[in-house]
Amino acid sequence: MLERLRTHAPIWRRALRRRRRVLTALTVAALLAAVLPGMLPPSARGVDVLVAAHALPVGTVLGPADLRRQRVAASLVPEDALVEPASVNGRTLEYDVPAGAAIIAGHLAGPGEAVDVAGRARLVLPVDAALLPQLRRGSQVQIIFALPGAEGPRAVEGQVLAAPSAQEDAARPDQALVPVVVVLDPSQAPDVAQALREGWASTAVIG
Repeated sequence: MLERLRTHAPIWRRALRRRRRVLTALTVAALLAAVLPGMLPPSARGVDVLVAAHALPVGTVLGPADLRRQRVAASLVPEDALVEPASVNGRTLEYDVPAGAAIIAGHLAGPGEAVDVAGRARLVLPVDAALLPQLRRGSQVQIIFALPGAEGPRAVEGQVLAAPSAQEDAARPDQALVPVVVVLDPSQAPDVAQALREGWASTAVIG
């Protein structure tokens, strides 16, 4: 029995050495996995940002189902990328955002600028340049118009979706009328469009 143990002892020693090397390698790998991420620069670690969970059209009021977190290389993250869902939930998109794109501050309408475009028609109105300082996204306007042969003028309400900035208007000082995009009830859009072409229309700012 003792002789048999002596015969197998070298085999057991070799097996233990092999297992010791494997255990040592696994221990070193675990230590590296725990320590190295903290030693990497932020650009290599990546940043968690909010991205669109699916294609989001302009006018979407954002909720949890519209957003997801995604780790992105720091060098690819826009400066105004948003990372906290609380800063986004309930806000309205000012632009279309494709699926997977980072949500940035510039995508969101500011206070008082939210425009509901669902089921509403969009129309370009020529507006007197003197009114431009009073117009911004979200401004309420009244479109007063008349059609040929009509008994009198009519008025419909709309909301500004986009208007030229003061800088853009300053670049064309000789232009008396500036184009402003408004949204309005789709049932009113044909008559307003006809008035713009064949009759007359004027825009008043509400508030």
